[in-house]
Amino acid sequence: MKRLFAVFLMLLLLLTMTACGGTGEPASETETADDNPYADIKIALVSQTIGTEQFILQAYNAFMEAAEKYGFQAISIECSDTADWSEKTRAACVEGYDLIIGIGWYAAEPFSALADEFPDTEFAVIDTIASNERIKSIAFNTADGCYVYGVMIGTAFPEEKLFGCVNNFQQQSNFEYRYGFMEGVKSVIPDAEFIHNFTNSYDESIFDHKLFRNTVRFCWVPAVNGFGEVIY
Repeated sequence: MKRLFAVFLMLLLLLTMTACGGTGEPASETETADDNPYADIKIALVSQTIGTEQFILQAYNAFMEAAEKYGFQAISIECSDTADWSEKTRAACVEGYDLIIGIGWYAAEPFSALADEFPDTEFAVIDTIASNERIKSIAFNTADGCYVYGVMIGTAFPEEKLFGCVNNFQQQSNFEYRYGFMEGVKSVIPDAEFIHNFTNSYDESIFDHKLFRNTVRFCWVPAVNGFGEVIY
């Protein structure tokens, strides 16, 4: 969560320096609300339904922690489908939010469509890349992270030779998950082999458990129903 907190702080400082003409320095403990340079800044966090999905939950907690510490006006907006993203993000723009932050790949398209229409609003997306250059895109190095995870799994299961990996869609954008994971495992177990399956869904872990139960001891689900679901 500390990493996400740092991301929110960076965005807040950028907004203060570019949009509000401030110094970018945090308010001191002795400043009143009227003295706080962030007091009038309105920031919205837009995400899928928070629930128990750890990445979104950690983002929400870090966002609220930043709001409490620095005193800006914060709102969390949860979306249940694609139409929600467009409608609720537009509503936040109309309501005059200074910065709108989207969590995950769902944010890229609706934010890109709205960014030019609302030039006074700043936009940022986390964990994806938006096509509109007005949007600050903050993405993590997925392959490196999955490599580390693969090393951990290989170290934890040194006697295993066959590993399973369930992905959402068989497409190029997901290859970095599989590649990083496989290379990480193979750095510990050079002759490791892998079975891949695809759910053709972003939200449901709908796959044949029997297939993996009968063939592998360890199965990783990196991008379905949350990041890092593990099945033994």
